[in-house]
Amino acid sequence: MLDKDQILKYLNENFTQHGDRKKSDSERKASKQIRERRKFGIVANLGYCRYELVRKTVEEAGFVIKNEEDLSDAFLIWTDNFLPLEKIMNLKHYQRINHFPGMIEICRKDFLAKNCIRMNRLEPVEYSFVPKTWVLPQEQGFLLNYTKRALSRGQKPTFIMKPANGAMGHGIRMFRAGESVPSTPMSGTPCVVQEYINNPLLIDGFKCDLRVYVLITSCDPLRIFIYNDGLVRLGTEKYVDPTEPNGESMYMHLTNYAVNKRHAGYVSSPDEMHGSKRSFSFLDQYLRNTRQVDPHTVWRSIRDLIVKTMAIAAPHLLHSYRMCRRGQPRIVRTFSLDAMAPRTVPKSSVSRSQVRNESNITDRLADFGRQQHGNRGLSVPFCQSSFFEILGFDILLDADLKPWLIEVNRSPSFNGDQELDRRVKHGLLKDALRLLNIRPTDKENIEKEQKLHSFRRLYRNNAPVGHFRQKEPTRDVSTDRCLKATVGKSQSTQANVPSYCWEQTDPVIEKEISKLRQQLLIIRRRLALEFFEYHNCGNWCLIFPTDDRTAQKRFASFMLANFAQFHKGKSTDLLKELEETYLYPVTEDFILEKLNNLTKKCAHQGITVGVSFLSSLYVCDMFHFIFMCH
Repeated sequence: MLDKDQILKYLNENFTQHGDRKKSDSERKASKQIRERRKFGIVANLGYCRYELVRKTVEEAGFVIKNEEDLSDAFLIWTDNFLPLEKIMNLKHYQRINHFPGMIEICRKDFLAKNCIRMNRLEPVEYSFVPKTWVLPQEQGFLLNYTKRALSRGQKPTFIMKPANGAMGHGIRMFRAGESVPSTPMSGTPCVVQEYINNPLLIDGFKCDLRVYVLITSCDPLRIFIYNDGLVRLGTEKYVDPTEPNGESMYMHLTNYAVNKRHAGYVSSPDEMHGSKRSFSFLDQYLRNTRQVDPHTVWRSIRDLIVKTMAIAAPHLLHSYRMCRRGQPRIVRTFSLDAMAPRTVPKSSVSRSQVRNESNITDRLADFGRQQHGNRGLSVPFCQSSFFEILGFDILLDADLKPWLIEVNRSPSFNGDQELDRRVKHGLLKDALRLLNIRPTDKENIEKEQKLHSFRRLYRNNAPVGHFRQKEPTRDVSTDRCLKATVGKSQSTQANVPSYCWEQTDPVIEKEISKLRQQLLIIRRRLALEFFEYHNCGNWCLIFPTDDRTAQKRFASFMLANFAQFHKGKSTDLLKELEETYLYPVTEDFILEKLNNLTKKCAHQGITVGVSFLSSLYVCDMFHFIFMCH
């Protein structure tokens, strides 16, 4: 994860390249992206989407909209509901769909409650942001026992009952005593009962909550964005404690738009600072001027809540993703052709003299930026997730400004009934589509990547008993013959591999080299991804992973605790992989140091080490770039 200060330092030092042109360059690239989609007729299938605002934004992004059941030609698939797994399994690797399999673990109220209760037992302080919840009918007895203990302490808790899979305020009921909660859920469906938070933050005397939009662009590894604007939703009747005689009206306790829009007191104001729906700018101003509180403190707590909630879902997302995308290569286009010296070792690895490269992250970012700036024709290459999702977090602030998670919506409404709705939702959709970077070349690149993946397996399977490394070939002949060997008809004999290409080497070193090569590719892929996101995130803000090392360590510990619970102490290899990803990321300097040690070890064993040896570290990468050229 790159430090934001390092990125800003680089931009300041390269002002003529990025400075006051950053916005215009950004707009120019977005326009080019749209023109390319229109030119090649890139399809977005919206047959399962009912929102006109989504259709309008997708069309503005340059997509050709189709409403057919056949999804085979779509680059983007947008649905209001989750697609069946059999359809997801049939999707191509270049197709992008707006729902993750496994997200139900936090988006269904009973699943969210069970998962939060489980984590509350492990981390009672950190996972105390969900109101006390019981799932009926299984936990009816626990609810009654809690009510009795509360009454014995002189307390009179109020409870709110919701369908486990409900939405838009349908089926919600309030009860002033636990004994009055029916033991049989409504309509025979599971439901949850929550202890009502009776000290909410009041704005102008009305209860309010926040609709916070969150974008998940990847689960392998997890990347979480929060949108910098959203909705502050107010009730339509002045708040009264529910224990009071006149405190039963749902219009003072529910802030859902679907409920309050029918009330005569609902105010649809063109001004974002007034009315029953307001912007986050109003909230910041209210906190600063009325409550004398720094808004950043409140938002820091909200972002912590979001990351902790996503940590609950992370094991389910990763498991489902790897099952659905089983044939997808883990490493795809990691850097542009210009990032490598022609047909030799990458510039940032050990060079001809085997001297370790001491460049820091800022220098590497500057190199990458200059390469991208100097070669506009090449797309920014990095690994893309087949899934993404925009979630709507409903968060309640109490009188002490503590955030409480009420629910997570996996299909938040994109209706635009008033100007604030249209501005916020259109903006987040537009910025999300740009951040996803869906390109006309995705299909071709994935097909080439699959061929490369097949060649790598063939290369491993056809290797003779001894382990081999590549000799130094001539520049032009190597390209032609390597390309011919990869795309020509394969045979299961060593005769297909040009004899001049291989020389016997140590199998242990070969294995270690392969591992280091993969790690180096991953680092460069992430560099390319972060560089692209920085320039194209719009109003989305990355909150995980974070450049705050203390916060990252905390978040990673929650992530690992959830994975350990999910796998029940098994899958130690996966946990080690996750530790390296989130807690102890491997740096490029560390890899280069190990490569340097390997060269010394080879020299000690009498193995000749030269440029050809280092080039052999990237034999598959040479074939990779040859594929990308043709």
